Amino acid sequence: MLHRPRTFALLPPTYLKLVCALVCAFVLLFVAAVAAEADPQYRGAQVHSLWPTVSSAEMTQELNALQGAGVNVLRVDVGWATMEYAQGKESPEYLAKLDALAAGAQARGIKLIATLWQTPSWASAGGAWNDAPSDPATYGAFARFITGRYGSELAAVEAWNEPNVDDNLIASNLPATYTQMVKSFYTGAKEGDPNVAVLAGALSYADVPFLQSLYANGIKGYYDGISVHPYADGAAPADTAVTHSFLGGIESLHAAQLAAGDNTPEWVTEFGWPTGSSAGANTEQQQAEYTEQAFALIDDLSYVEGATVYELRDMETNASDPEDNFGMLRQNFTPTPAYAALKAAMQVAPGAAPPPSSFQSGAPETGSGRSESGTGSGSAGAPEAGAPVPEAPEAGTQVSGTPSESSTGSGETTLGSSSKGVTGAHHSQASRSQSRARIASIKSRRLRRHIRRAVVRRRSPRPS
Repeated sequence: MLHRPRTFALLPPTYLKLVCALVCAFVLLFVAAVAAEADPQYRGAQVHSLWPTVSSAEMTQELNALQGAGVNVLRVDVGWATMEYAQGKESPEYLAKLDALAAGAQARGIKLIATLWQTPSWASAGGAWNDAPSDPATYGAFARFITGRYGSELAAVEAWNEPNVDDNLIASNLPATYTQMVKSFYTGAKEGDPNVAVLAGALSYADVPFLQSLYANGIKGYYDGISVHPYADGAAPADTAVTHSFLGGIESLHAAQLAAGDNTPEWVTEFGWPTGSSAGANTEQQQAEYTEQAFALIDDLSYVEGATVYELRDMETNASDPEDNFGMLRQNFTPTPAYAALKAAMQVAPGAAPPPSSFQSGAPETGSGRSESGTGSGSAGAPEAGAPVPEAPEAGTQVSGTPSESSTGSGETTLGSSSKGVTGAHHSQASRSQSRARIASIKSRRLRRHIRRAVVRRRSPRPS
């Protein structure tokens, strides 16, 4: 029996448009869901909240300022020498302070990039903080402890800070030694929590030759991302005609990764523009403009997974020292124009054009920053339920409360978390040696300054 083929009436154009609109909406929702499950893009700022000169009240203020800016990550230097004062024994005070920082950040929707560096005296033959550990496995054990304890509170752990700078890491064969450290670091970190990203490099400037030497020593496969500090020495972030270019450095490092068959993302864990009175310093207006521009440039680079500007707050007040003038906030928490620029940058979705700069507008003052008490000497606390998120204050308005004069709150200051490595390594060997003398001088002055402030005779730590 023959069947007549079925016929269908054509839908009116109005219905076709409706069907197309529904299909498009479904596709967009599907794409958004897939993007939400992909690796997040982390944007934030560096803090030194674990330094002995930073009180628990100041740590809370820093967290409030980060929350007010709208960041989702902070980078903090964690002193291995301070935490693990004897093998397998952690400082209760320092541990409590890191606990409070991690908890306070998590309560504000902020994760940590923890930079683990500074060798304990027991772990190296020379006994200095910048001596490479005699057994890389001890460094791996510390990474295991950190990821195992903090896990989901971490965006990443970073292996050392600027190992390519003279005196930040001392070894007879630096690329080979650092590679072995990273291998142990990666293994330990993944044993602690396999979901925490491991960053290697932490390179001062886009030091392609050093990265290539790491590849030659077999580092590939022992990290989830390469981190870099593409300082521009005062130049605008998009200026690629200078010796040290922010954008050019990021791009050249990525090209070197691809040439080596390395498809891992890049993390820009330090960048910034110092103000003050030193030669080559930027104006506060330039610092604000360049900070916002830098984040906009990064947002257009799909291979950059994380970016943290250096730094949230000035740690000291010497206008002639570049290291004391990178902050979005001054030491007393008075915001510079760059703080509002940071907030404006955080409101721009990756890939979108930035809105007009807002750092000259009169934003309202920060709220009171009330918080609940935390644990130990470093209580940062969580904001109360329903408490408003702080707004970006006007330049000249102090952020959230009065800074405290105390150190850790326990009466004990520690040696090992007080020295930040300064940028140093260069693209070419000729310019590298010339700049390192200047960098070493700045770094040496700063390290001596913090050592003088630390307690030489530390009392016996209480049992954990």
